[in-house]
Amino acid sequence: RISQTATMSNNEGASLYNLYGLVDLLNNNRTVLEFWEGWREETNPWAESFAENDGLVYKKFVVFTCLFLSCNAIFFFLAKNGYLSEPLTKRPTVVANQLHCTLTTIAAAAAVLSYEPESVEKYDFTRNWLIPFTSGYFACDFLWYCIPQGDYLIAIHHAVMFSCYLPMGSHAGAAMFAAGDEVRAIRIAARDLLCEVSNPFMNWRWYLMQTLDKHRFDYAFVNVVLLFTMVARVFLVGYTIAFDLLPTVALF
Repeated sequence: RISQTATMSNNEGASLYNLYGLVDLLNNNRTVLEFWEGWREETNPWAESFAENDGLVYKKFVVFTCLFLSCNAIFFFLAKNGYLSEPLTKRPTVVANQLHCTLTTIAAAAAVLSYEPESVEKYDFTRNWLIPFTSGYFACDFLWYCIPQGDYLIAIHHAVMFSCYLPMGSHAGAAMFAAGDEVRAIRIAARDLLCEVSNPFMNWRWYLMQTLDKHRFDYAFVNVVLLFTMVARVFLVGYTIAFDLLPTVALF
C-alpha cells in the first residue's frame, strides 16, 4: 500500500511537472533549461546569421536603422523650424512610417505572389533587403518613440519583430527558423509582412481627420478599406499559427 501511494505521488508529481511546462513540447524528458542549452549551443539562428557573410544582414540592419532615424530627425527639424505645415508639424514621424509600410507592403506582396517552393534565389530580395529594411524601421521606432515615450507594450512588439526577422536575412538563420526549410521561413516572413498593408490607410485616415472640415467620400472609403485590412491581418496571423507553426512543432 505504501508502494502504491508512493507510485501515485510520483505520477501526480510527474503530471504537475508536465502541467507547469517543465518538460518541452517534444515530450522527450528534457527540462526547459536543457532544451534552452541545446538550442543555444547547436541551433542558434542569431549566431549563425551573424557569422554568415561577416554579419552582412546586421550591417544592413544598422544602416537602415540610421536612415530611418535620420529621416525622423530631418522632418522633426523641419517641423520645429516652421518649414512644414499642419498636420505634419504634429506628427513629423509619419513620413518614415508611411515610407516603411508602403514599400514593405509592395515588396512583401511581390514576394508572396511570385512564390516558388524550390527556389531559394527567388527570395534573395526579401532576404537581402526587405528583412533588414523592415527590421531597421522597427529598431528606429523602438529608439525614437517607444523608449522616450515609455510605450513598453509597443517596445516589446518591435523588439520581438526585429529579433525574429533579422536571422532570416541569412541562409543559415532562415533554415534554422523553419527546421531546415529556408524557403518556407522566408515565405512565412514575407506573407506576415503583408500585415503592414493596413498602416498606409491608417496614416491616410489620420491625415483626413486632421484636415477635413466636412464629410467626404474618400474618408468613408478609407474607413471601409482600413476595416477590411485589419480583418485580413487577423486572418493572416491566425492562418500562420494554425497551418504553418502548430503543424511543425514536432520538427523543433
